[in-house]
Amino acid sequence: MKAKYAYTRELQASGTSFQFSFALKDQLNLLIIAHLLLYAAYLALGWAGTLDAPLGEGKVDDLFRHFLPLSAHADDVVSNWSASLVTYQFIHSNFAELLISMTMLWFFGHILKSRVGAVKVVMLYFIFAVISALTFNIAHIIFPIFAGPGEIMDGAFGGVLGVMTVATSLYGKTRFRLSNRIQPTLWQIYAGVVLLSLFLVCKNNISDVMVYAVTIYLGARWASVLKRSQPGNSSAMAEVHDRSGA
Repeated sequence: MKAKYAYTRELQASGTSFQFSFALKDQLNLLIIAHLLLYAAYLALGWAGTLDAPLGEGKVDDLFRHFLPLSAHADDVVSNWSASLVTYQFIHSNFAELLISMTMLWFFGHILKSRVGAVKVVMLYFIFAVISALTFNIAHIIFPIFAGPGEIMDGAFGGVLGVMTVATSLYGKTRFRLSNRIQPTLWQIYAGVVLLSLFLVCKNNISDVMVYAVTIYLGARWASVLKRSQPGNSSAMAEVHDRSGA
């Protein structure tokens, strides 16, 4: 089953559309599946008692809490900087964060995919994930007290927020006609998700605030560059067409 959000009215071009799918050949969907599988593997290790097994001077769970996430602890920064810069995004200690991140990566990612393609969306996600990690550690260097010493950064929302911001900057005025009365714009959806994340994802310290600010700013800037290089109409009405047989 595929849901097609087709442009109408302003653009008057039904051939231009957002295609949402769960196809395994889609690189964006493969990225989401990787996140879900790794989270399931972590849960399985916990249920099997493997996380409490000894590993070196600690236990297996220490690997997921100190080495794979991005840690601001002074003893961890040097030892695992290169590894955790990439791995932290695949560690999800907060189920709400996982649910929000993967749902929004699928939704906003497919919208942006219509403009730049799936491969570039995935690349953009990883770029913003790394930028978020760098911002997190720089925040702890500049604000060692207010940034929350000893905090860790995990989860994919930093990278996802970048994708969301780019997609919304390009198609923010597009309305999604869910029913005759419910027709939110992409900006409204974006604002609602960001607000929800402040309660369920953000750890309420300077480092997280800086990650949000830098990611949103750079996402908007990248979108403005894309608008100039690939001009197009971003003000449209998106209607839902349920094609069960597609």
